[in-house]
Amino acid sequence: MNKQKTLNLCSILMSLVCVFSIISGVVGFRDILSTKNEKMAEKEATLKQLSTLEEGVKKLESNRADYEAGKKKVADGEIEFAEGVKKLEAGQAEYEAGKAQLAKSQKEYDAGKVDLAKGQKEYDAGKAELAKAQKEYDAGMAQYKAGKAQYDAGLKALNAKTAEYQAGKAMLEAGKADYEAAKPYYSTLQPQYSAAKANEAVATAQVAEGMGKLQAGTITQDDFNTQYGPYVDILKVIQVVEGVEKYEAGLAGVAEYEKGKATLQASEKQLNAAKAQLDAGQKQLNAGKAKLDAAQKQLTAGKAKLKAAETQLATGKAKLAEAEIELANGKTALEDAKVQLKNGKEQLAEFEEGEKQIQAGYAVLAENAAVKAKIDKGMDPVAAAKAVIDEETVKGTKEVMARVYVISAIIIVAIVGAIASSMGINVAKTSDVAKLKNGFVLGVVALVIAILANIYGAMNGYSAYKFQMTAAILEVIVAIAFVASINQYKSTAK
Repeated sequence: MNKQKTLNLCSILMSLVCVFSIISGVVGFRDILSTKNEKMAEKEATLKQLSTLEEGVKKLESNRADYEAGKKKVADGEIEFAEGVKKLEAGQAEYEAGKAQLAKSQKEYDAGKVDLAKGQKEYDAGKAELAKAQKEYDAGMAQYKAGKAQYDAGLKALNAKTAEYQAGKAMLEAGKADYEAAKPYYSTLQPQYSAAKANEAVATAQVAEGMGKLQAGTITQDDFNTQYGPYVDILKVIQVVEGVEKYEAGLAGVAEYEKGKATLQASEKQLNAAKAQLDAGQKQLNAGKAKLDAAQKQLTAGKAKLKAAETQLATGKAKLAEAEIELANGKTALEDAKVQLKNGKEQLAEFEEGEKQIQAGYAVLAENAAVKAKIDKGMDPVAAAKAVIDEETVKGTKEVMARVYVISAIIIVAIVGAIASSMGINVAKTSDVAKLKNGFVLGVVALVIAILANIYGAMNGYSAYKFQMTAAILEVIVAIAFVASINQYKSTAK
């Protein structure tokens, strides 16, 4: 019972796939017909364009001899024109140079008189400047010497106090700890200093007496503190106040020394600056002398320049007259040459425009890789394009026929399969042995044709047509299932 249901199911699937395959075949044939019409229209349009291009090439080549002759004539004319321009430019340059030289000579002549007077004025001003600089230099030297003497005296006095300064520094370093310890009490004890100083002798004697008794053991430390403590405090007031004031006096002395030293150092810098200023003054004096010598040379050169300017004026006027005549003749010749060149170029432009269009057409043809390959091998571009069209036509026809064969096979399989599947459905219901055998044979035939169609299609690129490829593959799968199910059912029926 299961085998009967399986056969019935596979027969139904076979029928559905056959319907799908017939639809895919119809769609495929319609697509082939549409593609064929498009390719034919495209081919006719391309051939028409190639014919137009070929006619243009023939016409262009028939006029090439005249073009080359005209081109040579224009090239010769351009050379002559360029030589004329060069000659005219040289004449213009010579003329302008003559005008400039004439103006320059006149200007130099007029300026020569001014320069001569200016040179004399500069010479006199230089002498005055030199005298002024010498006076400033002498005043600076006197000031420098006075400052140097004052510096030497100060340095000597400072050196005399150096030993005292160093001793004071040492004292300050040694007493720094005591000073820092006593300084906080100074402001409190200083008002008591006068009274304490007045009783210093008495306090000193009393403290000495108490220390003697303490050392002799006649009194205790507490007795000493009670009886002689006030006198000890008096001496401490004197010691703290005088110690602080003495230390601060030492600080002031050291500061005074260092201030004097800094003043001397500043003086030394001022002296060095003054010396540098004097050296600069000396350079100014030397420069002033050199300037006077230069002014003298300028006076001599100015006179010579004045005579040279007179000669240049006369020569320049003569050259200028000759240049004017040459310029007029050159301009007339150039205008004639320009008109001839213009006419010649206009005649060439039409041919060159046609050649440009031909080359543009060749470039379009070369955009096709197959055409370009033939052109690169030396083939004429138009002939190469026609050859490629023929090759593409053959190739396209082959591809179309391969597709026709595959689609035809798909439809045949669909028809055979549809008959076989109808027999399969009938056999599943009636168990008719004759129909069972016929259905099996038709199923095998459909399977074989479907397998061959897929093999041929795979070899000829049927993957580009997904709809038909799917139908062909489904036919193989369903045919296998159908043949297998009907074969199993047949073995049961026996």
